[in-house]
Amino acid sequence: MHKPFLLIFRTLKIRRQQANQINNISSITWGKCCFYTLLIPFVFIASCKNPDNIGLDVIPASDHLNTLYTDTMTVVATTAREDSLRSDEVSKVLLGSISDADFGVSTANLYTQVLLGETPSLGSNLSADSLVISFAYSGYYGDITTPMNVHVYRLNSDLHLDSSYYTNQTFDSLPGDLVVTNQFTPHPSDSVMVGSSLQAPQLRIRLTDTLAATLVSLNSQSQFQSNDNWKAYFKGFYIKIDPATGVNTGSVLYFLPGSTNSKMTLYYHADTVARSYDFTFDNAARVNHQVHDYTGTRVEAQLNNPSSNDTLSYIQSLAGLKTNISFPYFKNINSEGKILINKAELVVTVPTSTDDIYVPPSGLLMAAKDSAGGLTYLSDYLDPLISFGGTFSTTSNVYKFNIARHLQRILDGDINDYGFSINIISSVVQANRAIIGNGKQSSVKMKLNLFYTKL
Repeated sequence: MHKPFLLIFRTLKIRRQQANQINNISSITWGKCCFYTLLIPFVFIASCKNPDNIGLDVIPASDHLNTLYTDTMTVVATTAREDSLRSDEVSKVLLGSISDADFGVSTANLYTQVLLGETPSLGSNLSADSLVISFAYSGYYGDITTPMNVHVYRLNSDLHLDSSYYTNQTFDSLPGDLVVTNQFTPHPSDSVMVGSSLQAPQLRIRLTDTLAATLVSLNSQSQFQSNDNWKAYFKGFYIKIDPATGVNTGSVLYFLPGSTNSKMTLYYHADTVARSYDFTFDNAARVNHQVHDYTGTRVEAQLNNPSSNDTLSYIQSLAGLKTNISFPYFKNINSEGKILINKAELVVTVPTSTDDIYVPPSGLLMAAKDSAGGLTYLSDYLDPLISFGGTFSTTSNVYKFNIARHLQRILDGDINDYGFSINIISSVVQANRAIIGNGKQSSVKMKLNLFYTKL
């Protein structure tokens, strides 16, 4: 395949993987946009005079005198609750709770199956020793010096690998906490001693000896003959973290369910010989469940009164918050004749902070709303020849989005303007949040840098 086409396909693949974290972007829209994006090189060559394809960077320097500039376009930005997002079988398991002075209490729990490894054949003259759930660490967000309380309950609802589940769904569980010691302090960077071997960082949760003895008693029984039999008998676990208390305390921990260190291990003796058997979380149905309580916070005040004079907006992972954006007077720029947009850059500023606990997310995604309130890709995002932006600059504390093509299509009447939304990329597998300036007057005001030419 020719190199330019390889570049296009690779860029589209990366951008699609990022954008698919916003659950409600239509796959139909994706298909259509892919088709049109592949035409971009041909349209650009054959139609160089098309205003939709001309940017400030390709206009001769001598013509910049005819280019007008404004950064006073009205920008309306309001905080809104994020829709529930699909969270089954995502790449990371999240557990934890954060009590944030600005965002309230956010908690991440887990519903998961645990599957048989190899067909169990435990031996004879068996006695149970212990039963341990372990999860391999993959990172964290928040204050890991705060202890947590964990609870594990046996599920009373079936989970299905081929079903779609969302962050706000709950499932029935049986009474009776299975955890021996509930409190733990996270150590996501410290190796742990397991038996006589030093292993990679992992959370280890010991379950009751009663459950361990029950599993040993199933040796040679039908429940151990296949995973279908096992799932009918043992539906899985509900792993729950107590909500964090205090101010700016707690953390959300990230784990890798496919790691060899993520498993449930049954330790036992057979004929006086110490042995172990591993159950697995890999390829098991699982659902990240995420909840937020904004009581008494600035977020709650803004959600209750979007027209408040608050000069800040809020964005949050874990299917928490998004910021909706509109340019209510944008089309008035056409009042004096046809306009060619050379460059349009939305600048989103994060207030300077010395806080090293709640760092802003590395990337945001700006999407366009459709008539039903869903999200679709911006034209600029789908063009592999355009640097769309959305990456956080640690030097200037800003996110920038290049949206000239999309705004030009609005002016030309090719598409309708239903507003925009800014969300955190990979929202269901990270716990980041960001405070940003909105469109109201402030030192961190959100603004649209617009370069244009009157035709």
